[in-house]
Amino acid sequence: MFNFRLFLQSGVRASAIALLLSSCSIGEEDPGPIFPVLSTTDVSNITRNSVTIGGTFLEEGQTDVIDKGIVWAPIGTPVHEGTMESAGAGKEDFTVTIIGLEPSTTYRARAYRSGGGTTGFGDIREFTTLE
Repeated sequence: MFNFRLFLQSGVRASAIALLLSSCSIGEEDPGPIFPVLSTTDVSNITRNSVTIGGTFLEEGQTDVIDKGIVWAPIGTPVHEGTMESAGAGKEDFTVTIIGLEPSTTYRARAYRSGGGTTGFGDIREFTTLE
């Protein structure tokens, strides 16, 4: 929090205070996040070599989404360095089925979205394929 008393004691003139206050956006609505906020859905339909998982947009944000999908990796590999399965562009919720997984293997997966020069991720979900 800004300490106005200390600010005034430092010899700064009242016009400087007025200038600072005039730049405040009092009463304006918060435009929301710049980047879309994404959550990873629960894992479903787990088989020996496939799984279904997706992403839900919690807030649309102000930037476009040029790519979205799921990134996954077996335990021991950082998820962000894993394999990506794209679900296209746009801010619509999505579901993908990942195939080609190894039986009896534990994986970690998370939703991702790219746009506005950044990549954002949802929370990590862990699952083990069937034997």
